[in-house]
Amino acid sequence: MSSNAMKLIANALALPIGLASALLSTASMALDLHVSEGQLIELPSKAKTVFIADDKVASYQVPSADKLFVFALSPGKTSLYALGNDGQVIYQDDIVVGYDTASLNQQITQLYPQASVEVVGNNQQLIVRGQVPSAMMAQDIIELTNSYLVSNGNEGAGIQTSNGDQQASSLVINQLTVTSPNQVNIRVRLAEVSRQVTTRLGLRPGSEFWGLTPAQGAVWSNGADDVASLNVNDFIQDITGIKLNTNSVMLDALATEGAAKLLAEPNLTAVSGETASFLAGGEYPVPISQTRNGDVIIEFKKFGVALEVTPTVLSDQRISLRLAPTVSSLDANNGFTFNNITIPGISTREAETTVELASGESFMLAGLLMNDESNSVRKFPFLGDLPVIGSLFRSTAFEQQETELVIIAEAFIVEPSQENHFNLPTDNYQPYSDLERLLNLSWSSASPTQQHKVLIEQDKPKLFGDSGFYY
Repeated sequence: MSSNAMKLIANALALPIGLASALLSTASMALDLHVSEGQLIELPSKAKTVFIADDKVASYQVPSADKLFVFALSPGKTSLYALGNDGQVIYQDDIVVGYDTASLNQQITQLYPQASVEVVGNNQQLIVRGQVPSAMMAQDIIELTNSYLVSNGNEGAGIQTSNGDQQASSLVINQLTVTSPNQVNIRVRLAEVSRQVTTRLGLRPGSEFWGLTPAQGAVWSNGADDVASLNVNDFIQDITGIKLNTNSVMLDALATEGAAKLLAEPNLTAVSGETASFLAGGEYPVPISQTRNGDVIIEFKKFGVALEVTPTVLSDQRISLRLAPTVSSLDANNGFTFNNITIPGISTREAETTVELASGESFMLAGLLMNDESNSVRKFPFLGDLPVIGSLFRSTAFEQQETELVIIAEAFIVEPSQENHFNLPTDNYQPYSDLERLLNLSWSSASPTQQHKVLIEQDKPKLFGDSGFYY
């Protein structure tokens, strides 16, 4: 083969090789950047036009014709093209932007060495997963992750609390697991003490006054029925010289005092962050609308002693407790009539508070007082206004009602127990014999209280209910 032939073959082979090298110069591997980071790119020739597919993910600046500075804005993926003076592509690259989770994970490890947590990126979101010893630490880590997002330009970043409540957006996904016990037993005692005092003293007309008999269908206002009454006709005749009929005037004297106590002791167990509720009362029907056919639609309203409690385990011995008790009763004085149906009103006492206490501690919420007083005067026209003797023709009624609501709560961090640690009220029940009932004696060897005490000492303390079993 001649030398000219060899040169022709070499030139033919060199053409595709040079073309391939030119194509490779316009493409490279994907450019990985973290948010708020940038990189300077040297172009093979001077660029006339630069394109970025998504300017929300990344942007660029041109310090010179053959240099390009690319910087990341938010997580995502986009493409970059640079064109020369002849319109040909001189540079092409894919830009992948993500969060710098390595620095965030290092910061979490330094601040919370007891936790085993990893933060990974998922497009615009950050997933926080792992195990923490307490719910308070989990909330702190979530807030730290949220502040990291805010510092990287995500002003609308939101957090999710340890109980799953979502706040703002969902850029931070909480997949943390709390290793400490997260069940709380709450024993609440609600007591409402009501004291009512009523005093009446004075004169009231009888069935006949000064010989006058009331017209048909009319009656004298005699006040309360259950009162101590005394005919004072002779007494008035001696003073005034006026003789009244037998049933004209009666002495109205009444003094009553009563007290009432409403007590509820709910014992509830709830998972940390969840709400447990209790109601001891009932429901009453309330008509809300009427159909064209005349049918009345009824809705039932609840009343009684209600309680909503939300415990949150902060650490292995600290509990945050939110209590919302309500004590309500039917009130006929505030009722109304609907379609000839009298519907009573509701008298409500409620409170809401959040406290922090150690496992086994108690707190009291008191001072919820209500004091109602009423004073009314009934008198005979003209005679009741006379000086000195006018008091003989007047009747006064005084009524006072005081009510106080007291709430006592006790919380324990509990764990599931074995079946043999639980007793039923009937386990230690021994029926009385006829002789024991007759003599009012009990010959049992050990009282239930002593037996319960032995079982309690076998394990760490548990709640002991009034009914004789454990919670």
